[in-house]
Amino acid sequence: MIGDDFFLSLARWELGYSFDPGHTIQQSGLCISGLTIAEAADRVMKATVLNDRVILHIGVVDLLHGHDYVDMQMDLLRLMRIFEERGVRVILTTLSPIANSSHMPGVVNRYLQFNSLIRNSNWCYIDLYRCFVNERHNTLYECYQPGPRHVSGSNQPHVLWNKLGRQRIIKFLKTQLARFI
Repeated sequence: MIGDDFFLSLARWELGYSFDPGHTIQQSGLCISGLTIAEAADRVMKATVLNDRVILHIGVVDLLHGHDYVDMQMDLLRLMRIFEERGVRVILTTLSPIANSSHMPGVVNRYLQFNSLIRNSNWCYIDLYRCFVNERHNTLYECYQPGPRHVSGSNQPHVLWNKLGRQRIIKFLKTQLARFI
C-alpha cells in the first residue's frame, strides 16, 4: 500500500502495522502522513525495495493544500510512469468524499476532476467513492471521524475514516481485489 493519512490509518488500525521509528512525520512504509502525489513519485523513484504490485491512494493532501488540478494530473502521470519503468503493477483508488471540504466548490471541482481522471484513464482502479456514498450520492458521514484533526504531515486538518469507515474499506478492497488476481 502506498498512500497518505487515509491509508496510513488503515495500515495502523486495521492491518496492525506500526509507525516507522525515528521520523517526525508518522509513516508506515510508503503510507506517509501528508504525502502528496509529487512526493510519492520522488519516494517511489528512490525506493530501494518496492513490491511488484501496489495499491495507491493519493491526492487528498494535494486537494487540501490547494494544488491545481493540472499539477495533480501531471504529478500522477509522472508517478504512473515511474511505476511502469520499475515494473510495478498499480491499482489506483478513487478518493472518497472529503468530509471537511465537501462544501467548498474549488475543492469539490478538483476532487471530481481527479476521480474522473482515474476512472477514465487506462489504469486499474478500485472506486472507493462508492464505499462512502449512498444510492443518491450523498456522503455517508457516519463513516468519518466527528471532526477534523491535525495530522503530523500536513498543516491542513483532515477528517479521516472512523472505525466503521476503515472496516468498510477493508471489506470493499477484499471483494474488489479479486478482480485483479
